[in-house]
Amino acid sequence: MLLNYNGHANKPGIYMIYNTYSHWIYIGQSHQFKDRWNDYKNNLPKNKCHNKRIQRAFKKAFKKLGHTDFLEFHVLKVMEGSTKLEREIEEVKFIKFFNELGYKICNDVEDMTTFTLFEETEKKRVKNKRKTYNIDLYNSQTGEIIYGPITNLRQLCEQYKIKPSHLYQVINKKRNTVGDWRLLENKDKDFKREKNIKVSKTYNINLINTNTNEIIYGPITNMAEFCKIHGLNKVMMCRIINKKAYEHNGWKLLEDRKPEPGTNSFFNKETGEIVHCNIFTLYDFVKKHDLVPSKITEIINKNS
Repeated sequence: MLLNYNGHANKPGIYMIYNTYSHWIYIGQSHQFKDRWNDYKNNLPKNKCHNKRIQRAFKKAFKKLGHTDFLEFHVLKVMEGSTKLEREIEEVKFIKFFNELGYKICNDVEDMTTFTLFEETEKKRVKNKRKTYNIDLYNSQTGEIIYGPITNLRQLCEQYKIKPSHLYQVINKKRNTVGDWRLLENKDKDFKREKNIKVSKTYNINLINTNTNEIIYGPITNMAEFCKIHGLNKVMMCRIINKKAYEHNGWKLLEDRKPEPGTNSFFNKETGEIVHCNIFTLYDFVKKHDLVPSKITEIINKNS
């Protein structure tokens, strides 16, 4: 067994057990890493582990390999001065994170009461939290100005009798005006009163040209323009997207693959920064840069 204390043997926090044979992971919390890991080290070979899933997987791998080197223990987060409840809440966050990435988890996620309660609380928090819009609006007819941030956009729409969907388009710069309202930054621009603007459908897909090995990563916001540039038939491309056709002029969907544990490199186009991280540092990387786990999975899949 490989024990990676990283100098934190006697500290509390969140840890991971990683099975390199079957590629499952287990997330746990402890008041002292050394004590908890010694329990596993002593009990697993004696078939006395409290977690039956870990015990079964250990027994299967040991029978096949004849040694215990396939089991690795890693520190995910040190939480000095933390209470058990605080560690359990953090443990659930890590379980949720790796579960969303599609890893095989030995924790009993479905029956875990703490996890269920955390999920329900998190959903309510997100639902009740209103998005804040840091914008300023200007009425070209009356000269009235509404300065941001705007915390309740729907209430504003009801007050001034504006259609919410149209105002969202103005904020996202997909249209210029809604009624007499526009962004304050466009105060002096000569816009005519607009009717509904038809927004092109966005396709969250990745395409590859098998003839040239060119890869187009989604989202694709204008399929008609894409087909025109590459000399393709839009109907046929839509059939490929809906999986009613496999290929058109060499273009097809880029195959998805599940992320496997290992080192991945991420490149920031704006800053030029390159970050290398593995399964044990992925959580901190996502939280530090405020990223969405499902999007990280897509990035890993693209480069698999």
